[in-house]
Amino acid sequence: MKRNLFWFIIILSLFVASNVFAIQIKINVYDATRHNRFLSGYSTLPVENPGFIASSYDWSGVGWDSTNSNKSVALISPQHFVCANHYRLNENVTFLNQSGQLKTYGIDKYSTFSFTASDGEHVSDLALGWLDSPILEIDNINY
Repeated sequence: MKRNLFWFIIILSLFVASNVFAIQIKINVYDATRHNRFLSGYSTLPVENPGFIASSYDWSGVGWDSTNSNKSVALISPQHFVCANHYRLNENVTFLNQSGQLKTYGIDKYSTFSFTASDGEHVSDLALGWLDSPILEIDNINY
């Protein structure tokens, strides 16, 4: 009985490990038709990609620096966003609202979440930003 249980566990482990590896390969292979949020026109006239792997979610609160679309932001409230601290945004951020319209908002200020660890290194790359005015409900942008 113990021997059968041993072999069952070994075979089950191999099966699970092979399936995890297969899932990892599927995720690691880039496919523009599944992994790009926009089909074309990004960042000035973006056309949403219906085949985007996460198209069933509302991405209206994920925007970009209006002059450098490689710098992204994510809203956490109607007036606050988070972004990487290693780059600074310019003056405005742009979002594609739920109606497919671009909405641009001014940036007021930043606050950095950096701190010094016991080894003396700054370990955070997170910044909190304030828009110069809150996003209104009629703008159709969720956070």
